[in-house]
Amino acid sequence: MEERYLKAKTHIIDALHNRHPRPVILSPTLTTSYCVLEYIQSSRVWDWLIFLLSYTFMYLVILEGNDYALKIALEGTIIAIFFFDTFMDFYCLSFDNF
Repeated sequence: MEERYLKAKTHIIDALHNRHPRPVILSPTLTTSYCVLEYIQSSRVWDWLIFLLSYTFMYLVILEGNDYALKIALEGTIIAIFFFDTFMDFYCLSFDNF
């Protein structure tokens, strides 16, 4: 009975995020890292963080000033977060069989 509720919850969350249903979440072979990364990436806070960082990155690209080291450090940090987001996406999709 509990598995049916978990499956329904997964389908509803996927529908709210405009994603295809992922029945892989019910697989017993999933690792803990998959569960943690899927939770982080599917959270609304992570979505907003990536959204805000994308606009911040665009403004940093066109920003001119004397402190280039700070600008490069900020841009590098944002790009590293974008790469981590891409890694999480590819890692979670690697468990998808569809």
